[in-house]
Amino acid sequence: MTLSRPPIARCLSSRFVPVSVRCYYPTALTIAAALSAFVLNPAHGVEPVPGTLDNAPAPAGFASGTGRIANLAVVPGGNAYVLAVATQPNGSIVLAGYCSNAATNGNPAMCVQRLTANGGLDTTFVGPVGATGNGNGGFALTQHATDDRANAIAMQADDKMVLAGECWDGVVGYQFCVARLNANGTLDATFVGPNQNGAGRALLTNLGIARARNVLVQPDGKIVLSGDCRVSMNAGVYSEACVIRLNSNGTLDTTFSGPPPANGNGLVRFPVGAYDFDAAGLLQQADGRLVVTGSCWPNTDPNVKRSFCAARLTGSGSFDATFSNNSGSIGTGRVAYAVGAIEANVSAAALQPDGRVLIAGRSVVSNSASHFAVVRLNGDGTLDDRFEGPAGGGGGVAVFPMGQTYDQVTAIAVQPDGRIVLIGLCSLLNENNFCVARLAPDGALDASFDGPTGYGNGRVNLEMSTVGQRNDAALALALQPDGKLLVAGACEGAGGINMACIARLNGGPFGARMCTMDVDGDGRVGATTDALIIARVALGMSGPSVLQGITLSGPRNSWSAVRDYLVLQCGMTATP
Repeated sequence: MTLSRPPIARCLSSRFVPVSVRCYYPTALTIAAALSAFVLNPAHGVEPVPGTLDNAPAPAGFASGTGRIANLAVVPGGNAYVLAVATQPNGSIVLAGYCSNAATNGNPAMCVQRLTANGGLDTTFVGPVGATGNGNGGFALTQHATDDRANAIAMQADDKMVLAGECWDGVVGYQFCVARLNANGTLDATFVGPNQNGAGRALLTNLGIARARNVLVQPDGKIVLSGDCRVSMNAGVYSEACVIRLNSNGTLDTTFSGPPPANGNGLVRFPVGAYDFDAAGLLQQADGRLVVTGSCWPNTDPNVKRSFCAARLTGSGSFDATFSNNSGSIGTGRVAYAVGAIEANVSAAALQPDGRVLIAGRSVVSNSASHFAVVRLNGDGTLDDRFEGPAGGGGGVAVFPMGQTYDQVTAIAVQPDGRIVLIGLCSLLNENNFCVARLAPDGALDASFDGPTGYGNGRVNLEMSTVGQRNDAALALALQPDGKLLVAGACEGAGGINMACIARLNGGPFGARMCTMDVDGDGRVGATTDALIIARVALGMSGPSVLQGITLSGPRNSWSAVRDYLVLQCGMTATP
């Protein structure tokens, strides 16, 4: 959308009106009309069926019009697994996970690859000096020792990217590890880490044996990592939830003190259930509270199996006492819900714009089968009875089959119109394929979502590999600003080598973006806030300067949040 500055003659003349308002407010009216036209008049033409491959002829389609890439070699001649995927404002696609080849002595290393918006290798993404695979848009980043894995990635507003995962220290075992890359893939020397080493990466060794599963960047630039940890592998020592908050330069944020006994050193660890918490998700709500999700045994009753579990922390890291299931709570600020008759495992979580929490994984329904499982919680931690599920009946729980035996959700995302996208593992006729499902906002299967070899009724079975038994695993999911879905993971190649792979699916419906003039989300439209932001972006401004002199009262109170709203829901083009 291109809008121009109004003539000076149209500026408001009153000396009591600030100059910025005098000149921008008339533009805001024009912008409002333009936005209304955008919302009410989606792109013309026949829209592709949601769930189908984005295989339009090049250059519009993905991967030269094939819609998928099953053989991405992050490093030559080695294995590669994509565990996280993210997009940048210019459309570039960043993949992160782990890989290995002869250059890494066969040991896993953190691996990163960047593709152009339509699936080509981004050769400008060069990586650190000496990195394995340098020059082909991807590289292996050896963090510390013999087994390093990037489990999550978060994009900063300045296009820097934060990798978080687990690294083997060669002594104690796995540790939280984190690295920050510049936009071109080189290590960011301004990220000094807790030990002030200035290397762009850090190993966090104060949590015992620990694995970072998630990372997010807060509006103020602070970085939050979460995962699970245990003091030792001795019998009777169980894993707990661990959360770390770093300042923007990587040092520990000592204001993040945690629940009692709080030590105020930026490191927080706590039990969620009775024992063995396996972390799976980290969410930040609009008010700054953090939701940690995973699987746990809620109590010591041998008849009670592993359940869906969650805890909520305040901005300072203490338990939020308002988060409870109101019956049989497993502790202050913590909840647990049994999903299925046997047991359940959590592997993903997502936050809805209204603050409700989605937790996803698998429900073991028999000794030989498991199904996709999703739970939705209200803002207070109780089950959302409005979430009906495919079978109906309410209760806040949805359980349904995808394949024939083993099904498990690995990632979840919420589209701007409220539809819920799930990807994961499923078995079909002795092979594993990419499996994708979409639910309506009430949890019912979305019948409009029907892929290339889909089952219909909201479920898609996507074959990626072209050799062998097609042992493919969908492990990472991201939404593009145009509504398309990026599904990435690992695919079996020749000789049994696992390669990074990615497919792009049409998302649709493309006219269902939820764009309004209320940019900051406070429930009203202000001439000196919302309209001024839109005007500045339309006139070519970008970055934090867009918000200069503007006080925002809604949940979208940072440039990154505003930018994502304008891009994802209004279809505007905004640079970092």
